[in-house]
Amino acid sequence: MQNKKLILVLVFIVLVVGAAAFIGGRFLNQNFSSTGSVSVTLIPAIELPITLPDVTGAFIERRDNIIIVETKSLGASAGTRSEGGPQIEVIITSETIIYRETTQLGEPLSGGNQTIQQTVEEAALDGINPQSMVMVWGRKSGDRIITVVLMYSDTVMIKRELFEDCEACP
Repeated sequence: MQNKKLILVLVFIVLVVGAAAFIGGRFLNQNFSSTGSVSVTLIPAIELPITLPDVTGAFIERRDNIIIVETKSLGASAGTRSEGGPQIEVIITSETIIYRETTQLGEPLSGGNQTIQQTVEEAALDGINPQSMVMVWGRKSGDRIITVVLMYSDTVMIKRELFEDCEACP
């Protein structure tokens, strides 16, 4: 009888210690894995309109004063072009203001909250290349957008800013 009580007490202690170790391990693992989350707040450049852009997407081609922009579907992942996404003709006039994004992220992103001030500089339409993402503010005219403000950013530059070692970036 004494042996059975001792065995039951030992089994009970082993179960309690095992459960405590399991729960403690879960808490420790949670604390270490949560350090990788990043929250970034981007403060828009003061040169850009305060409204949302009328068109945002990847630069496809240029024909004189018209550029073709492929818009993203909401389900598309950043940095990839969605096959068959809607393409919009964007008309550039002599009054269009063109900006190139020059935002510097500084040190590589790590865990925590970060606030980044977006910066832009005036640029020429010739700076847009097949790696560019475009944001357009303007007015609709049929199926086209007549551009008032256009901002483009180079996706290769963004990748290099986000990732420390980006020699593999295209």
